[in-house]
Amino acid sequence: NMEKIQNNILIPIRQQTDIVLKMEYFQYWIEFILDCMKETQLMEQNQLMKQVYEYININYKDAIGLTALSECVNRNPSYLSRFIKQQTGKNFSQILTEKRIEEAKKLLKNTNLRISQIAEYTGYPNVKYFVRVFHSQVSMSPADYRKIMATFSV
Repeated sequence: NMEKIQNNILIPIRQQTDIVLKMEYFQYWIEFILDCMKETQLMEQNQLMKQVYEYININYKDAIGLTALSECVNRNPSYLSRFIKQQTGKNFSQILTEKRIEEAKKLLKNTNLRISQIAEYTGYPNVKYFVRVFHSQVSMSPADYRKIMATFSV
């Protein structure tokens, strides 16, 4: 890599005699390097968000929090919290709740499991709390959601 830098960047800059062209050439390579660094940073950010979603998708049934996630992805919890908010406009608990409710809706629509079972399967050991969260997200109770889905399913 050092040989490439030497041959492609440093030698051509040193050989250039016109100071204006030398500066333009130098500026081009600085911008090129900064673009490469930005691209690498974006790839790392995308990879970290992918890890966040994978963790939630695998563990949403369990009692998980930002601390467990941060340990899994080897990042500081406060950094991770800011990062998730910056990337998605949502916080970790909002994303986790959305995943849990999405899975609960599938179970309500496609199974005959009791509401208490669905609550437990989606990470809510307290059924009353599950019903409250579900209602806040879907604007109806789980039982009403199931009835409506049954009506429209043929």
